[in-house]
Amino acid sequence: MKKKMMAVFCLAAIGLSGCASKPLENEYVKLSSSYKGIEVEMEKSEVSDEELQDEIAFQMEINGEAREITDRPAQIGDTVVIDFEGTIDGEEFDGGTGYGYTIVLGDGTFLEEFENGIVGMKTNESKDVHVKFPDDYNVEVAGKEAIFNITVYSIQEVTVPEYTDEFVESISGYTTRKEYEKALREELEEMNEENARGMAVDEILWKLVSEAEFKKIPEELYESCKAEKERENQYEEELFGMTLEDMGLTEEDVAADIDYMVRERLVMELIADAEKIEVTQEECDEYIAYNMDYYGFNTADEMEEVYGSDGIRAVVLKEKIGDVLIKNAKITEVDKKTDDFFLATAGDV
Repeated sequence: MKKKMMAVFCLAAIGLSGCASKPLENEYVKLSSSYKGIEVEMEKSEVSDEELQDEIAFQMEINGEAREITDRPAQIGDTVVIDFEGTIDGEEFDGGTGYGYTIVLGDGTFLEEFENGIVGMKTNESKDVHVKFPDDYNVEVAGKEAIFNITVYSIQEVTVPEYTDEFVESISGYTTRKEYEKALREELEEMNEENARGMAVDEILWKLVSEAEFKKIPEELYESCKAEKERENQYEEELFGMTLEDMGLTEEDVAADIDYMVRERLVMELIADAEKIEVTQEECDEYIAYNMDYYGFNTADEMEEVYGSDGIRAVVLKEKIGDVLIKNAKITEVDKKTDDFFLATAGDV
């Protein structure tokens, strides 16, 4: 089953209901109002027929038979592994460089000019491809012309299997397509529900953090979050073969992430104390065991080395606090959320 990771958060109109009780506070932070009764929109978990067919097509694609191509150049439909380095007016730009990228030519992952430029290239060949960004693209490069130096390292032709009962049984254990589609739809709906819940929890916490009064930031917590973020960034750079700059992140972005991480955890600890929520080592161990394969770790020690015991505890605590926030929130179900927000820090202390 394809797993989806949430890379951005969405915010619709949310608010706090009035509360006559005394605002929650400790020596570090004071909430502006209650953490209960917050209004938030949550996407419905229903899976459309189109989404179901997309998932089936994805499963067929990843279970296809790949054959390394050495006797012809790349063509539409091939899977290629490439490096690319882009420049505009001779200068590199954010997001314009990548290494070890795997793309399927013609699937629209990259701009059409970019993908078409790879068509006709052979393994270990390099060449410059000229691309003009659309006027409605990222504001920093919109309408500009870029030159990408592209190197092809691998070309593969994937033969997609037929969608038959036999294929379904080979990948799932279900004996018919009807059984498989029923189970697949249920699994996708569960995944949508988890994603929607996670987004709602993030929105509520963002609201609380952005309106809270932070009296002081404990240095020990800040240094712990900073070290955790640095380890996480280093791990991702090694995993994807890209620097933070390649990913379009600046030092200011990283600093803002750390700042928000600290403030969110202070708010979570405040709520945890109020709700008498605790996190046990057993719960942390269970979280690691369940998620380490998903995050690409071979052992529990590897995962804990990157995120640290404090980081793992914070994730488990967020899940438990999320139950309280969602249970007490004023939730409106919507088909699709439309309003986005940029995750920001709560400002300097």
